[in-house]
Amino acid sequence: MRHSLLQLLYALLLGLIGAAIVHIAIILLVPSYASETLWNRVEELGPPETFHRLEGKNWAMRSDPLMRSAVCRFDLSNGPVHISAIGKVPFWSLALYNHQGDITFSLNDQVSPATDLLLVSPLQKILLEQSMPQQLEQAVLVNQSVSEGIVVLRVFQPDVTWRDEVSEFLKSAECMSVSLEN
Repeated sequence: MRHSLLQLLYALLLGLIGAAIVHIAIILLVPSYASETLWNRVEELGPPETFHRLEGKNWAMRSDPLMRSAVCRFDLSNGPVHISAIGKVPFWSLALYNHQGDITFSLNDQVSPATDLLLVSPLQKILLEQSMPQQLEQAVLVNQSVSEGIVVLRVFQPDVTWRDEVSEFLKSAECMSVSLEN
């Protein structure tokens, strides 16, 4: 009887250890699968270096109904990427995400009055410091250690009276590579 009780306890202990290993593996793997899904969804919106509006695309079930959003994929291996938008809106924020879905940079209108950024790799930053094109002198230089990423631009629309301004702001948004050659 004692021998069968020990066998039962041994089997239960092995089962608990096995279940713990499986649960830990699942918890560690979920973030990598989730970010791939987000990246794939952004790729499906259309070509890179173009802002794509997210309204009506059922992106987030808990998204704020007063925020309007657009997303752009970028690749710094094609050169620095210039992000800009023109207009006056109540509030805007911009966030850069890497391929894993981590935020690498964030900015809003409380920090910078103009939506004018230049995303650069460390090498591109060195080259630009030697010879910055005149049209980009006012842009905020954002050094990125990753070559690919996603830019999310969010704009606050407090009510329908702001619809046109917010829409024009998002239409004016650009996300495009610039050449370092003179």
